[in-house]
Amino acid sequence: MEKLTVKGTRFVDGSGREVLLQGINFVCKEKKLGYLWPDHRRLFSWFARSGASGELRHVA
Repeated sequence: MEKLTVKGTRFVDGSGREVLLQGINFVCKEKKLGYLWPDHRRLFSWFARSGASGELRHVA
């Protein structure tokens, strides 16, 4: 995997080309819910059916 660096306000690769990062920020800040929305599995399935790719995981 190529290393990314910051140049000004942009992420760039080793050749100096700008890199755009894409993702979903799916946050639940409710401790009593275990930091997961009650219907998170259904929503992750919907993300996948809608074309989202990559790794969907819970990070505490």
